[in-house]
Amino acid sequence: VICHYNIFNRKFRIIDDVKLEVGIPYEKKELTRMGAEFDFHSQPYHFSENILTSGEIPRITDYEVPNEIHKELSLESYITDELHDDMALILKTVKGLIILLGDCHSGPINTMKHAMNVTGIKDVYAIMGGMNLQEASMEKIKYIVKGFEQINPQYVVPLHSTGFYATNLLYEIFGDRLLLLNTGDQLTLDL
Repeated sequence: VICHYNIFNRKFRIIDDVKLEVGIPYEKKELTRMGAEFDFHSQPYHFSENILTSGEIPRITDYEVPNEIHKELSLESYITDELHDDMALILKTVKGLIILLGDCHSGPINTMKHAMNVTGIKDVYAIMGGMNLQEASMEKIKYIVKGFEQINPQYVVPLHSTGFYATNLLYEIFGDRLLLLNTGDQLTLDL
């Protein structure tokens, strides 16, 4: 398992003083005993010349900041979870980068810019995954859509946590280059 050092920190989502534990519900020892092997990285990890993890994604935009409802238990205090363990998978292709997101708590613009920076490749062929915009303000969504327009990926594939409003605004920009996929769908890109 390639992961960040913070993966086993106790994580919570706190809304109206109600704490919901949302981190990994297992201890490292328990998973290791079942056969898991962990390889911890905060920097990009190269599976091969053309496949790598993002490592920690720097927050360079001022509109893609951690949500205050995400907390981490540190000693006996709940502090804002900066979600440093949020990572993406980056594929280098002849047509540009393909960036696969999990839930993208670092923000899709921060993630694309980081992927371009660590690979030296300035073209994003496709970005696919949850973009964590379902509960975002319209102002934040508009900033992110403007960032997408500037980076101009060939394909945008918004999934689960992207939300209707962000998907709709992205569609207004990208039209048929925005692909709506569902569970079980397959995407074949001509590379």
